[in-house]
Amino acid sequence: MLKISSILPHNIILRGGPTSGWYSPPKGTHTGAEHRKVGSGKATADGKPVGKVETVPIEHGLGSSVTKVDGTPEPGANVSFLVTHEDGTRGIFKPADGTKIGWYESEIVAYQIDKSLGWGLVPETIETTLEGKVGSEQRWIEGGSSGMELEFDKGPDALRSDLRGVAMDYIRMTCLDDFISNPDRHNGNYLLDKSGKLWAIDNGASYIADKNEPFINQIFSPYDNAYMRRTGYISRDTGLSTGQVRVMRRSAYKEIVAWTRTDAYLDVVDKMSPHARKNLDISTRALRKYYGD
Repeated sequence: MLKISSILPHNIILRGGPTSGWYSPPKGTHTGAEHRKVGSGKATADGKPVGKVETVPIEHGLGSSVTKVDGTPEPGANVSFLVTHEDGTRGIFKPADGTKIGWYESEIVAYQIDKSLGWGLVPETIETTLEGKVGSEQRWIEGGSSGMELEFDKGPDALRSDLRGVAMDYIRMTCLDDFISNPDRHNGNYLLDKSGKLWAIDNGASYIADKNEPFINQIFSPYDNAYMRRTGYISRDTGLSTGQVRVMRRSAYKEIVAWTRTDAYLDVVDKMSPHARKNLDISTRALRKYYGD
């Protein structure tokens, strides 16, 4: 499986796939003009069975030939579609003009930061164009169950036990959310797969790529009330003491601080749009202020 390590325009053209009416943006969503324009592919329908990658020749995985796009959007605040690739890989495609909350670029930035940190929490996410619709595609986690589903099926005590088993990753996820100012990490927006691994999905509401409003920084002093409330929530979710959570949060923050002083950080920044780069700089300065000692 090829790994995609940079934000690149992948223009996927469906041939013999959904009809021209497979998608139209709902009212109240952002328009394509509000987002970065990428690629130059045009939608076609010449009767061939699968799509073709026009810009970057990827043979497998996300960005490769597409055989199916589910005609019914996945549930959620933003429009999304389950896409099946020729090799069986599946992904969630979110068109930019179907975004009501946040920005599709935030999905990609969250993956790029997490991948560079080496945490492995955010599924592979790329920028892609499907039948002329620019957006993001995130790898579908096969066999994954959300915290909401697990709590309903197994009960809150069982979910708490599961999260305690991945407590450091759970805390890293919350610290990543703080860093990219993601206010939308409820228990429907993370998954545990069959092996028990934690996945941070649905990062599009992060303010990191918001260019219309002043950036809302979520990095707080460890003595701030907001920090203490978050510590209490994590303690409740994992069954750890607040003291344990505070130590682990500080450790995760300091991992991010150390990363911001490396060339890997600069490589990620270099791939961002100007507004995302500016917002990341705000978070970086705040994080170093409180946890850079």
